[in-house]
Amino acid sequence: AESKPLSSYAQQHIALRVSGRYDDIAGFAADIAGLAWLVSIENFTLVPTKDGRLSMDAVVRALRPLNMTGNPTATKVTH
Repeated sequence: AESKPLSSYAQQHIALRVSGRYDDIAGFAADIAGLAWLVSIENFTLVPTKDGRLSMDAVVRALRPLNMTGNPTATKVTH
């Protein structure tokens, strides 16, 4: 695969908090992995809540090609 310089990509960091059952959070992470551009979940903490669920705080880093056509925000995460 051809390597492109980082300047060829738009980069965005997004802080988020997700809560739910283990399967919900795992499904959310799987949906993130399936997005049309490169996304990584970084600096995350996973802690139990008082109601027996889990809460994950994380920073998501998204990289998409600057020449990407269409609406890159149109992809929906279902979890």
